[in-house]
Amino acid sequence: EMLLKLSDLLSYMLYECEETFVPLEKEIERMEDYILLEKMRIKYNFETNITVRGELKGKIIAPFILLPFIENSFKISVLYKQKATDAGMIYKHLVIFHDGFALR
Repeated sequence: EMLLKLSDLLSYMLYECEETFVPLEKEIERMEDYILLEKMRIKYNFETNITVRGELKGKIIAPFILLPFIENSFKISVLYKQKATDAGMIYKHLVIFHDGFALR
């Protein structure tokens, strides 16, 4: 499973991100793939919850705009874990508006 997710992410980086914009749905899928890869890589107990509210269809975004926020969330969670038994938590809420979006 890890190889398939990594393959999907690399394929997206190499072939699909040459465009100026990509479908928001695709960007969210790759974000979810990255989360799964990190959870497999890091042996700690992580709780993640990514919620999306709003209509995705027809929305476009520049490639890899969302991923750095998720990547930094993992880095900070690992950095501040005191013991291996501590649970990490990452919660993100993506709200899609008519003319934009917000990530909290």
